[in-house]
Amino acid sequence: MSKKFILVTLCLLYSAYCSAQISFTQDSVYVFESYNYVAAGDLNNDSLDDIILGTISFPVLGFFPDSLEQVIEVYHQTNSHTFNLIQRIKYDTLLGYSLNSIEIADMNNDGLKDIVISHGNAVAIYAQDSTFHFQLAYEFVRPIGIIEQMGVIKLYQDSLESIIVSYFSNYLLLLRPTSVFTFDTLELHPPTFDSFEGFAIGDFNSDSLMDIAAKRFTAFGSNPAFIFYQDSVNGFSSTAIPLDTVSAFGRCNSIGAGDLNNDNLTDIIATFGGNLDPSIGIYYQDTTNQTVKYLVDTIANVIDIPSEIQVRDLNQNGLNDLLVLHDGWAALSIFEQMSNGDIVFDSAYFDFRGSTHIDTYAFIDLNGDHKIDIISVAAGEIKFYYNTSTAIGISPIEGNYGLQFSLYPNPARDNLFIRTNGAFESSDKLKSIAVVNSLGQKFDLDVIQLNKFEYKINTQTLTNGLYFLLIETTKHRGIRRFIKYE
Repeated sequence: MSKKFILVTLCLLYSAYCSAQISFTQDSVYVFESYNYVAAGDLNNDSLDDIILGTISFPVLGFFPDSLEQVIEVYHQTNSHTFNLIQRIKYDTLLGYSLNSIEIADMNNDGLKDIVISHGNAVAIYAQDSTFHFQLAYEFVRPIGIIEQMGVIKLYQDSLESIIVSYFSNYLLLLRPTSVFTFDTLELHPPTFDSFEGFAIGDFNSDSLMDIAAKRFTAFGSNPAFIFYQDSVNGFSSTAIPLDTVSAFGRCNSIGAGDLNNDNLTDIIATFGGNLDPSIGIYYQDTTNQTVKYLVDTIANVIDIPSEIQVRDLNQNGLNDLLVLHDGWAALSIFEQMSNGDIVFDSAYFDFRGSTHIDTYAFIDLNGDHKIDIISVAAGEIKFYYNTSTAIGISPIEGNYGLQFSLYPNPARDNLFIRTNGAFESSDKLKSIAVVNSLGQKFDLDVIQLNKFEYKINTQTLTNGLYFLLIETTKHRGIRRFIKYE
């Protein structure tokens, strides 16, 4: 499973810009508010991505007016792709701690997305009502410990969203709903003389259950993470299993998860190093002989101080790419996965969040072209990155065969949308839409025709992995790959 990585040094940065398959154009908006966090998603069920912004807190300095401190702002995207402020929510926090996470999820299964935030030592849920406004519905406060990272995901085999929290240099906490806005708690502790700092979620042993990879706080010159495996009977194991490899890349800065070699298995990705020997380690999951192990490859010669890493298919070719933030440089670098499995340095965007230290960003469709755009925030500035990437073919089986159509979003979570370039001719009628996996198994999913150009497929019942969508008309057929990912 060893892979060849194409290493591109920074002296080739200009040529990478010119030849990149993945590309963005950018625009900026300067504002008085000091935003430090952003999230994006469809809040009002109109198939347009909306924005949630969180402001930083300066209660001691008194730098900003009180009305602009410790605030969440909700913006709806209009049909003309502008954003209107809908609601400003004031949140309370101890000792002046600012937001460190904003998530969007339907926490009470009412068909409306809610807002989940973490700040200081608290987690709060703001439930959305039928007027698309939000009210505080739940708050969890732990007297000791500062939250480092928070995420919302369907961890268990039910329809409910759970919350996972990482406390700074400490342990993980799971909040599992037992009824509407009522949660049980489960602590996942590190081995003796160790601690956790951040996490990634995925099926790390191919049993169709979500597991948790916890990043070690002191991961220097050794394995970067421990894995808590879940089973269908006992839930999460209380024993942390070290990642099955020993590496010597330097201190681990961040971990992520996703399929990086198109084998329908969730791999683990980690960033290492600072100004000296920065690198990215990819731990490929391998289930040979029915045992789970991880094989390691590295990408060297990356930009200094790689930190947060994420996995997304940026050019919609069915292959996942890497996005890496770089502390201190205020930069975002992109690595593209090629059809032969190579991971190639594609481009870098310096001054990613103005001239300030990197804070955060979110994926969003800013202009209705169904591509993955990016919004980023910094003190006094919001930046928009419009995706201008060119999608490329990935395998002989995939193609239009006379039928032009696109899929979005990819990866898909609850729904997958099909958009044709034009309505079918009067003599060319739709015969079938089918979804199959890499083994040829067919899945019966609900398909709704939204208009003469678009269809919606409910993908909630699919497990994480790679699938093929097949469309057949009386004259043509087409095949596209997509990824289901919670």
